[in-house]
Amino acid sequence: MDLGAFLRPGVEAAVLLAPAENDRGPARGRVARRKDRLRWLCADPQPPGRELTLTIDLPGYDLEADGSLRPARPPASATLILLGQVRGCRFWPPEAVYVLRLSLLGRIWPRPQ
Repeated sequence: MDLGAFLRPGVEAAVLLAPAENDRGPARGRVARRKDRLRWLCADPQPPGRELTLTIDLPGYDLEADGSLRPARPPASATLILLGQVRGCRFWPPEAVYVLRLSLLGRIWPRPQ
């Protein structure tokens, strides 16, 4: 899923990463734009093959009944839940974070009301 359609240049979104297995607690991260590409940044290393549930908070958006996003005024905030599998993880010294490459990324759609 390309989050670029939802994030204006310079906007970052907070991410909560939770492993599918219960061997450790959730990690904090964020989605950041660098050179017109979105990057998944995480505070802790994630091993390749790990399945993650990614919860993304997008301030300034609302969810439509069909699950699509639409711009909204503050204090509106939409939450997206994605499933992904770690393809790779490398340390990025300038910000002391880990950059994740994800494969098998898919969205969990909200339940109908």
